[in-house]
Amino acid sequence: MANYSRIRAAASLAALALGLVADPAAAHEKGVLRLTDRRLTPGVTVGITGIQFGAGAALTLSLDGPAGRVALGSTRAGPTGAFADSLHVPANLAPGAYRLVARARDGDVVSSLAVEVLAGPTSDADAHTGHQMAGEPSPEPLALTRARHPAVTGAVLAGIAAFLLTGATLLRRAATVSHERN
Repeated sequence: MANYSRIRAAASLAALALGLVADPAAAHEKGVLRLTDRRLTPGVTVGITGIQFGAGAALTLSLDGPAGRVALGSTRAGPTGAFADSLHVPANLAPGAYRLVARARDGDVVSSLAVEVLAGPTSDADAHTGHQMAGEPSPEPLALTRARHPAVTGAVLAGIAAFLLTGATLLRRAATVSHERN
């Protein structure tokens, strides 16, 4: 029993010594990256935010994919481990599936996000304004054709009135039946 206690004490001391000697900077907090849009158009700048990184962590951002590793820049997390920045997608980037990767100073990956790089803009105006390609959502209102004939509007209003009248009749009938039972 005494030998077991000695072995246990030696193992505890070894673990404590290893914990004191281990480099605390080698452990990185894994963060979360968010983009305003995961579908990137070459030549356009997009917003990026990050949370749950180490306080003051220096990060380098890159796109890893068919074109290899494309450096996008660097940023630094604030005291809460969060950051908000923007990144410019290189205009000559080949379309395809990529991973947006955040690396710590020592090169360890601390976060990544799957993104898709679309075909480049169709004109210089698109590259500078950031307008979406055809088929993409846009803030412009839709041109919807509507039935504007008075007969259609009258028929819809008559239908609504008929449903309201039917509902009122059913409610009155239910109240009368309930009153008669009491």
